[in-house]
Amino acid sequence: MLMNIIVANSDNSVIYAGTIISQDVDSINIGDVCFSNQNITVFEVVSIPDDYVPQKYCYTTTAGFTINPNYATPQVSVVTPIVIPPTPAELTIMSALADMYVAIAALTPTVGGAS
Repeated sequence: MLMNIIVANSDNSVIYAGTIISQDVDSINIGDVCFSNQNITVFEVVSIPDDYVPQKYCYTTTAGFTINPNYATPQVSVVTPIVIPPTPAELTIMSALADMYVAIAALTPTVGGAS
């Protein structure tokens, strides 16, 4: 089964691979995205590289798919959480709250009786 690819005329990078919803003289529509025919070329291909992602490959009829020399793998940022220890004043408050909780629990009657 043939598949459509859309190639940017500026650098031959493949910017889309899949089914084209509609095409007219001025544009190509793919769902909510519309490409101007002035900036792209559409090709029909039998298959695409297994690791295809937009702009990773270039395409020409003579060379087929080639790695885009300008493609850079997106970098993932890792955020390391920072744990800020409580201040002495906060420790005092937390300790007082814990003592209050224990005191309130001792005053509250048990619902349903003891077993």
